[in-house]
Amino acid sequence: MALNDEQSKLLGRLFAQASQSQSAEDLVSILNDLQKSQAFKGYFSDPRNHHFDIEFQSCQTMCMKIQLLEAQRILEETTKKQQQLSDIETIIVNQAQGYGFDLGFGGSRHRIQISVRESLQVPEPIAKIMQLIKDNRLNSSEKITEIKKIQSSAIRGHRSGFLFFARTQHSTNQFISRLDCG
Repeated sequence: MALNDEQSKLLGRLFAQASQSQSAEDLVSILNDLQKSQAFKGYFSDPRNHHFDIEFQSCQTMCMKIQLLEAQRILEETTKKQQQLSDIETIIVNQAQGYGFDLGFGGSRHRIQISVRESLQVPEPIAKIMQLIKDNRLNSSEKITEIKKIQSSAIRGHRSGFLFFARTQHSTNQFISRLDCG
C-alpha cells in the first residue's frame, strides 16, 4: 500500500522531529502521534501493513526501554547525590560536636542547629554549606553544584573577614576542600 501525499508530509515532519529529538520520551511521543494521526487511521490495522505495525511496536518498545533505563540512571544519580549531602552533613556535625572549627579571634556569628536545644558556632562557609543542604528549594544536584563553588573558593584560600577578625581559618578551608562532592 503506497503512502498518499498527506501521509508522506506527516512522516517527513515527524522524521525531522525525531532527528532533533533529545530523549527516548520524545521518540515515544512522536511514534504515538503517528499512530493516532488521522492520516494513518486504519493503516496499522490493515493486514497488508502488518510488517510495518510489528516494526512500529518494536520501536515503541525499544524507546520505552530506553526511557526506563534513563529514569533508572537519574534515580541512581539522585540517590548518590542525596547520600553525598547526608555524608557531608554528618561530617560537619561530627566536626562541630567533636574538635569544633577554628574560629579565630572573636569567634563566629554563624551557627548550625544540632538539635532543638543545641546550636554550635561554625565558620561562615560551613554555615552556608549546611544552609544549602537544608534548602528545600534546591534539588540535590543544585546543592552539590553550590557546595562545589564554596569548595573551589576554599581551595583557592578564601579568607573572609577583616584583618584577623572573623577570618576564615586555613584549617576550615582544608576541611571544606576535603569534602566529597563527587
